[in-house]
Amino acid sequence: MIRRGLPSGGRAYDQGLAVGSEKFVRDVLEKLQVRAKGRKVREGYDRYQLREPNAAYNAHFTPENDLLRVENRFYWDE
Repeated sequence: MIRRGLPSGGRAYDQGLAVGSEKFVRDVLEKLQVRAKGRKVREGYDRYQLREPNAAYNAHFTPENDLLRVENRFYWDE
């Protein structure tokens, strides 16, 4: 289904905690109270989004990436 030329399952709907009019998104933000800490209302193409803050990639994956260091490689020819 396409509404106003935008697909209904677009990226905004996949990544936003709330997507819609500014009033709707701000109401959701208010109802979440403390649980919405750090989340921001962002204006997009004819709609607003309540989104999680962007996090740096390394902040979450550093422990997992440590396992991929050179010392942990296994060569099949050995």
